[in-house]
Amino acid sequence: MHSSALAVWAIGTFSVLLVWTRCANLGASFWLDEAYSALHYIDRGPRGIFFDHYLPNNHVLFNLLAWVTTSRVGHFEAAYRLWSVGPALAAVGIIGWWTWRRVGPWAAFAVVALATVAPLHLELSAQARGYGLAFLAAVCMLTSAADLSSRGRRRDSAAFIASALIGIWTLPVFAIAFVGHVAVLALRRDRRRFAVIATAVVAGGSLVFYAPLLGGIIANSRQTFGMRLPWYGWLSGPWEHLARPTLAAFVSRNPGSPTTNPMLLAAFVALAALAVRRCRRLNERDLLLHLVMPVLTTYVVLDIARIYVADRFVSYLLFYVLVLISLGLTEASHLLSAVAATRLIVIVVLSLLLVVGADHVLAETHADAVLPIENFKLVAQIVNATGRQTPVFTNSVFPDGLRWYLGTSRVQELPVAALTRALCNTSHEEVFVDHHFHSPPEPNLACLRRRGIVPLHISQRGRGSLDVWVVPAGSAPPA
Repeated sequence: MHSSALAVWAIGTFSVLLVWTRCANLGASFWLDEAYSALHYIDRGPRGIFFDHYLPNNHVLFNLLAWVTTSRVGHFEAAYRLWSVGPALAAVGIIGWWTWRRVGPWAAFAVVALATVAPLHLELSAQARGYGLAFLAAVCMLTSAADLSSRGRRRDSAAFIASALIGIWTLPVFAIAFVGHVAVLALRRDRRRFAVIATAVVAGGSLVFYAPLLGGIIANSRQTFGMRLPWYGWLSGPWEHLARPTLAAFVSRNPGSPTTNPMLLAAFVALAALAVRRCRRLNERDLLLHLVMPVLTTYVVLDIARIYVADRFVSYLLFYVLVLISLGLTEASHLLSAVAATRLIVIVVLSLLLVVGADHVLAETHADAVLPIENFKLVAQIVNATGRQTPVFTNSVFPDGLRWYLGTSRVQELPVAALTRALCNTSHEEVFVDHHFHSPPEPNLACLRRRGIVPLHISQRGRGSLDVWVVPAGSAPPA
């Protein structure tokens, strides 16, 4: 079979795996950040999105698109996630097609396989947040910037500006990667005028778009979720957040295992060096700079500004790293193909890695289906099974998941003493959701146990667990 035809079959196989694993759990329960975005921003429309209290959960462009969609098709989980999973899948398709055209078929397969297995893409692409849209914007910005450096077509210029605006309107931090691309374009004398124009257009469009929210964005830049980068974070950050989890998924079902880190780090450094070699050999200096500069610029700025960082804050940079790795893999293949004795060994090793990676992403998808991050959807189903508008009390410090599924007015939070009295001294049917997460205040439930009431325990993949106490009507209060 011809090499290109074999690459098509390989890409097709992993594309099926990609679509299946991203779409299999679109109906799973919302977790806190999804529920918060739906409750406070998407469901309230433009007024809530632009004029309510700003938090980084407000991925503005995504929330606007989700509001339009859910207003027409209905308020169910998959509808809210459509503008994440669709763009996330499109991002893989575009980067695969572009890599095939720019580098070759097997580099395209490497990018598609890496993206399919990447835990960060798997985790974020099917959430009702703006990360899938940011994946697509980053891919379009990268490909248009690289093509702009080499050819300078008008459609590349328009795509570069449009993708930058889409990314920034979704995640403000996206602007730093845009600056990295502009710096690379400005290195060429024939692109400097465009670099100035693009910067002015994107800056103006972003300021106008975010005008009602600028104060909140600036204030929340000092949020403390995540970790501050160490002094060497501009180097370690891309490795820890983007490269290591992806490579680890090809060698272990437990990508967080520290035992594989030295081996994986050595492999990544070697692949990056080979990518540099390939770009130099093919006179692709601008391509290399467009892959590296936006990533380094982002991490340098975040490090100097002492901003707290979590992997999802910089997830849109994932494809820059994946393309760099694919260039290293194809250069390694080019070097090893000259030695016939190593060809079979390389094929066998790569095949085993692909099998492990595919098994990993399937296992993670199954785990997500069995145990969602938070399972407030199941709680709501249990509560609604009573057939009445039963009051629901909770001690959860993050009750927005309950509020979205059951209604804000139905979910009540009370101080511990008042909660104990409400549950123990009632003759009406009530429900108490005990959320074991972040050491919530625990009421004294001995009165319920004396009546023989047993809670329903609901497990979750993260964020603690839930106990649902259903207090039936007519229960006599204790003596």
